[in-house]
Amino acid sequence: MLGGCAIVHRRLAQFGRLRAVTFRPNPPRMITVVIAVALLAIGVAGVFLPATVNDLIRALPLGADLTKQLLQLVHNDTVLYLCALAGPVLLAIGSLLPGI
Repeated sequence: MLGGCAIVHRRLAQFGRLRAVTFRPNPPRMITVVIAVALLAIGVAGVFLPATVNDLIRALPLGADLTKQLLQLVHNDTVLYLCALAGPVLLAIGSLLPGI
């Protein structure tokens, strides 16, 4: 008696070749693309243009406490690098998982 794998390989050999595994990524949804581009823009602008981002945050009509918290967040380089990295990662996840 043959094992299960041997039977499968023998039947596939009768057809001449093994079937190739195909990878078909899905296109990400538009909201995923918009969020990914926004994260990438925030991360890159915060790393390379910190003075411009500071002026932009101060110009927004926000409360003093929220403005202070946003400025502290922007001065943290780790958060900016993670935002710049999260954009492409989100696009990859959106193309691999359906519905995202």
